[in-house]
Amino acid sequence: MSNRVDPFANSNYKVAVPIMQVMSEQNIPITLQTKGGRGVDEALAFLKPSVWYISISFADDTLRKRIEPGAPPLEERYALIERLIALGHTVVIGLN
Repeated sequence: MSNRVDPFANSNYKVAVPIMQVMSEQNIPITLQTKGGRGVDEALAFLKPSVWYISISFADDTLRKRIEPGAPPLEERYALIERLIALGHTVVIGLN
């Protein structure tokens, strides 16, 4: 999920999480491209181990705030990566 929009962005998670749940119930594999955000906890409650592509576009969070204003801070992304790995998901880090 996500080619043009992040499924966990504030504007998308209310629609994306129910879609993921239906896909999961139908045993449809899911690969997610995201920066993290809202709805991740909800999704992790039902998602089987999946592939998560997490983008890290900047090393400096001050610059990240200017370019990606609504996206989660870098520290949240790093914490999400660690959590996903601990839960058995495959994580691909996109150093964009």
